Amino acid sequence: MNDSRELTLQERSTKRANYCLMLTVLIISIYMMFLFIGTILQGNHALFRLFVIAGMIALPAAVSTLFYFFNPVSIRYRNVALTCFLIIYEVSCLSSKLFVYNLFMIPILVALLMYFDLKLEICAGLAEGSPLVLNGDDPFLRKAALPTHVRPVWFSLGDENADVCALDVRQEGDGMAFTLCDKNAGSYEVTIPAMGRHNVANALAAYAAATRLGLAPEGVIAGLADFEQTGMRQKVVHAGSMDVIEDCYNANPDSMKAALAMFKEYPCKRRFALLGDMLELGGMSAPAHEELGRQAAEAGLTALVTYGPEAARTAKAAKDAGLADVVHAEDYQQAADALLARMAPGDALLVKASRGMALEKALALFYPVCAK
Repeated sequence: MNDSRELTLQERSTKRANYCLMLTVLIISIYMMFLFIGTILQGNHALFRLFVIAGMIALPAAVSTLFYFFNPVSIRYRNVALTCFLIIYEVSCLSSKLFVYNLFMIPILVALLMYFDLKLEICAGLAEGSPLVLNGDDPFLRKAALPTHVRPVWFSLGDENADVCALDVRQEGDGMAFTLCDKNAGSYEVTIPAMGRHNVANALAAYAAATRLGLAPEGVIAGLADFEQTGMRQKVVHAGSMDVIEDCYNANPDSMKAALAMFKEYPCKRRFALLGDMLELGGMSAPAHEELGRQAAEAGLTALVTYGPEAARTAKAAKDAGLADVVHAEDYQQAADALLARMAPGDALLVKASRGMALEKALALFYPVCAK
């Protein structure tokens, strides 16, 4: 760098990723030049022209890489070097002797992609002195080197050193109550019409952003008390004398864990859950659904009903973990019937799955019977 200013977070992320990429390009380029020299020394004229081309490409790649190190946050030299590298790679594919080398490069390229760190690159678009609201309970954010041009505002569930924190968090009826402590404005008693500690964290983030942008704390707190959940996101429905928590808009391992933790504290006689597949997890699907079953077994449920091919793993894992009453339904009617046969006045039901599982269809069969 030509100046001595401190690099921004985005520049540091780019620098780290670029070093990894460019070191690899430099090593490969040098390797190709050695192959070129070796071919000449062996007198192999059949491959001579091939490696002349490779050497001609490798040389500018190596030079470009060296220039890059003088300006590591610039992508100009990196792009030139990477373009040369890709050409080298394709040229080398023409030689059967380098076939093993080409196979070896595939996992290296995949590993290089893992070095890109795009988190917090939004900071580059923030003006000087802009507030940046951060979760103080996230260990990765706590360790992050933040850019100096932003003003960090930390929020936390319980850490009184944060700019905004929540103390005495408790569930009250269909929502949460807590004491909000703001270093700039004092303490307030807050209630939100949403359940779960994760929603308290969401409320803290909204409060921190709104107040640091100039809104009055009292107005923000009043707004938090009146907001409405959209769709089927932990919406509480009073079906007859039973409570149903519709949380089947979407699901992933973290949100499932949070929902079960919330439901464990929900005031009711007995707790039941209808859980469906968490979609689009790829290779994580099997272990994630099995872990969900173990979590369900520890959530204080009286019975668990599952629906979906992956949720069958959840049912088995829950049963293996000690939950006695577990039913895996093959269709919506079976799921509704299983719940209706078990639930009674004063009970509560948590319904959660990915949107594609359409568990509201099971509820459409459940609600009319409850109303009778």
